[in-house]
Amino acid sequence: RQCKLYVLLALTCSVIVGALSILWGDGNSPPIIISSGIFISIILSATIGAAVPFILHRFKLDPKVAAGPVVLMFADVLTTSIYFVIASLLIG
Repeated sequence: RQCKLYVLLALTCSVIVGALSILWGDGNSPPIIISSGIFISIILSATIGAAVPFILHRFKLDPKVAAGPVVLMFADVLTTSIYFVIASLLIG
């Protein structure tokens, strides 16, 4: 049930931001890069956010202490990497 919510949230955010980036009028590549990057990033961040506490609990570690910083670090690194990969595939 939460997966459907994450997909809907990712789709909504990517469509809104992609539609707004069309207004800048720099061609088709920026809206595609931005909206697909946001969509993939939200899905992966939500997946990691659900998996990290589960994994930490499995190894008998306190998920409350490490889950927040670990998830934020992974989300930031993945989001930046996703934008660069999509941009390099579409532009370069």
